Parts: sequence; C-alpha cells; structure tokens
Amino acid sequence: MLKISLFSFILILLLHTTLWAQFQPQANSDSLKKYLNFLGSDKLQGRGTGSPGLQKAAAFISDHLHRWQLKPAGDNNTYFQHIPMHGSLPLPQSTLELHFEKERIYLNLSDDFLLIKTGVQTFIPKPVSLVFAGYGIVAPEYDYNDYLDLDVSNKIVVVLDGEPWYEDNKGFFKGNDQTLYALAESKIRTAISRGAIGTVIIKNATEQTAFNWQKKKIEYSFEDVSLPAQVTSHLGVLLNPDKNELLFKNAPFSYQQLIQKEKEHKLVNFDLNLKMGFNGVFTHRQFKSQNVVAVKMGMDDSLHDSYVVIGAHYDHLGIGIPVNGDSIYNGVMDNAVGTAVLLELARLFSRNNYAARRSVVFVFFCGEEKGLLGSSYYTDHPYAPLYKTIGMVNVDGLSAMGKFLSIIPLGGNYSGLGRILEELAAENGLKVEQIPSNMVADESFNRSDQVSFAQSGIPSILLLEGFLYETLSRSQALEKNRKWFENIYHTPFDDLKQPLDYNAIRRYTDLLYAYCNRLLNISETPQWNENAPFRYKFFQNKAEKR
Repeated sequence: MLKISLFSFILILLLHTTLWAQFQPQANSDSLKKYLNFLGSDKLQGRGTGSPGLQKAAAFISDHLHRWQLKPAGDNNTYFQHIPMHGSLPLPQSTLELHFEKERIYLNLSDDFLLIKTGVQTFIPKPVSLVFAGYGIVAPEYDYNDYLDLDVSNKIVVVLDGEPWYEDNKGFFKGNDQTLYALAESKIRTAISRGAIGTVIIKNATEQTAFNWQKKKIEYSFEDVSLPAQVTSHLGVLLNPDKNELLFKNAPFSYQQLIQKEKEHKLVNFDLNLKMGFNGVFTHRQFKSQNVVAVKMGMDDSLHDSYVVIGAHYDHLGIGIPVNGDSIYNGVMDNAVGTAVLLELARLFSRNNYAARRSVVFVFFCGEEKGLLGSSYYTDHPYAPLYKTIGMVNVDGLSAMGKFLSIIPLGGNYSGLGRILEELAAENGLKVEQIPSNMVADESFNRSDQVSFAQSGIPSILLLEGFLYETLSRSQALEKNRKWFENIYHTPFDDLKQPLDYNAIRRYTDLLYAYCNRLLNISETPQWNENAPFRYKFFQNKAEKR
C-alpha cells in the first residue's frame, strides 16, 4: 500500500480543490427556462412585494436551495430573512387644494397630480405658502445652489424636474448625462434639509425626453411600501403639466415667462403668492416580506471567513392598471430572469465536487421595486459582518437579444472588481464597453441593489451585456433596447410572450459563474479606487468590525 505523509495528503487535497474550483461547468438552458417559466407566469401575479405571488416565489426558491443542500442563512436556521414593512395606498378622495386670495381650486389625484410618497406624513391640513426654487438643487461640486439666500422653512417648494441643461456646455454638471441631482428623491431630500414641508415637481420645459402622463400614472399607481422606520413629514407631488399655469396665476412671472427664462438660463426664485393644502385618504397595512438567503462555506483555512455576495431581486410590481386588458405586471426581464440566473448559479456552486476558497452568500432580495428595501435591510442585518464581505455581484435584468460580444461592468470604475472583470473578458474574447450616454451610468448604478452594498462599503458591480452582438449591429441593438424600455419596461408586456433567447441567458450565466468563481478563489481582496464615493465606509466598517 502506498504511504503518504499528512502534509502530502493535504497538498493533494488542496490541488484537487483548486482543480475543481477552476473547472467551468455549463449552465443548463432547460433549467433556466423552467425557473423562468414559473417565476414569470401569471399564477404568481407579478410578484408584488407583500403579495401571495411573491410568497410562492420565495417558497419555490427556498425549495431549490434546500434540494441542493445549501446552508440556510436566514432567521432561525431557515432560508427566510423576515422584513417588517408598511404599505400605503392613496384613495381617489385625496385632494390637493390651491388657495388663492379669493378662490380655491381642488385638484384630483391621478388626473391632476400624483403622490411620490404616500401616508399620513404627507398631510398639510393648514394651507402653506409656495415658493419657486428653480431646479431644487444644491450641488457644491458644481458651484450650484438654487436655495442661495432663500428661506423655505415651513413652505412648499415648486421645482423643475431634471437639472440645468446646456446644449453646447460639456462641463456643466455632466453635460448631456444627468446626475443624481435630477432625481425626484434627491430634490425631496434637499427640500427637507432646507426645512420645506412639501415639494411640487413640475415639467422642465427644456427637458429632452417626452413627459408621458399616462406612464407616470401607472408608475405611481402601485402601493407605496417602506421599512417601518420613522418617516419625515413631507408632501411630494408630481403635477400634471396641464396644471402648471395655475401655480403661476398670481406670481411675478407667468408660466410662459418662466419657460422663456429657463431657455435663457436666467431662472430666479420668487414667491408664487399662492397657498397649498393636502388632505389625503389612504389604506394602510403592516406585513412581512422575505429575503431568501443561503450560503456555501469556503474550504481555505485562511479565506473561508471572507465572503462574496451574489444577489438578485425576485419581486416586481404585481397587479396594476390594466393595459390592453392585461393587469399582471409579470416582470420577466425585470427580474424573473435575474432570479433564474441566480438560481442556476446556486445550483452550479452547490455541486458536491466544487469547493471554493471563500464562502459565497446567495441573496434573493424582496422590495427592490419599492426602493431597494430588501438589500437595505440585508446590509443592516448581514449574514456575515460587512467588513468580511469582499464584494457583491448583482444580477438585474438581461437583454437576451442574441450572442453578445461585449459587456458593461456597471460600477466597475469604482473598484478592483472592474479590473478583474476586464481580465476575464479579455480571456473570453469579449470587449468591455461603457454604458451609452443616454443611459446615465451613475443613475443606473444607484437604481439597483448593488448600491445598497456600495453605500455600506462593499465593492459592488452589476454585469450587463453590451451592445455588440453577433447578429445585430450596435445601432440595431441600441434601438431594440430603447424600444424595450419605452414600450415594455414596467408594463404587463414584460411577460413570457416576448422573445427570449435562452442560449444568450445561458451564456451570460456561464460568464457570471466564471467571474464569481474567480472572486471566490483569488488571494487578493478587491479594493475601492481612490475616487470612489463609497471608499470611506469600507474603512469605517473595518475599524468598527461591523
């Protein structure tokens, strides 16, 4: 019998582990199709947060994780991380009141205005004054301040949507690319910080994209869901452009004069000589939704206590306003497909003959569509301490238009995760490209679950297919993508009836597996780049061992 020393045995075992870690299995197209056909089906009724359909999806996911013998990483040795939530939905009786000196006008919900956030914190029973505050932006890095010498305490501010735009100016803000300051949420946060009790957002006359009120009605028709933390009292309103002129009826400038001033970049602040009140009627509910979490521990004594998180949100919008008779917002590409990919990755990594050096945490997030609630909750209640989590890879939406020849590492410019992906892309003959100018990189990165991890100090990335395809020109791919977002995104048409290329989904899954496998087995730890806005949080986590 051959005798070997304990050292030699361990060496052989480590070599065996390394070989398996480097082995590249292929994702199974039939498995991906099976997952997707269930998650995107009408019987799950769009997987709305807090709905029976989402509970069915959670059970489906956990059943597979259990079958693959992955370790539960939720509450009480289960796969579920239970998250308390609060839901609120405004009723048609809710009214917005405009108080002129000798006249009172009532505006109707949906037809005349929409609520950005809902609930009792939005009530303004006693009418308060309105003041126009430009774009409602304070951006020190651009030397821009719409609130300079303006006192808006206990008032409602009226602001333009978007941000200043100069056709021939590439240096102001980000030129043609919008920044986070253009988002309604940013404008509301700024108004709150200045003491305002409400924000009314009106159409920016020079905005380059069309303002489709019907789409806005659908977008804001779903239940508003939040974590049960104390919510700051503030009214957030999006006004129908047809009603804009009413706000300037008694103001120093008419709405048409404001448009001209905007075009000439000569906006000024002024009182609107008008008061506004809001009487909201809402339905409320308290409920729990679930993240689904599992882990496979690493095998390297020196690295098994470091973690890579791979995540995807499995919720969508649920039941909403019917479009062409269809009221189920299935969310197949947003994000049943990402959930299916994550399930297949979990299956591949769960193989008995696979052993990585680091540990991998699989997190299926709920509440992404309601404001990244699931990922925010996870980073506050992580399975492993944040300072031991070296990176987060998110899976959110695929194009699946055919064999892709390029990839976009959204967030790759912030950390070493981008460099590692570039190396892998080069090895696989893929080109790395940047996100097109009409898809704002910062805004896109901040609109999915990876940003919750980035803000918590963890290098994070979202891997997208690029716009180079074997069977499509770049212009054709861009046009198809534009039409999808214009006509299908967040509509009932994002269902299983749309064309789906399962070979493309499988190829994406294989690439993602290779990338995550590399993160799980490299010795180095990805670091934030010097210019990354999230870098300070990483050092804070490490110092506090959070």
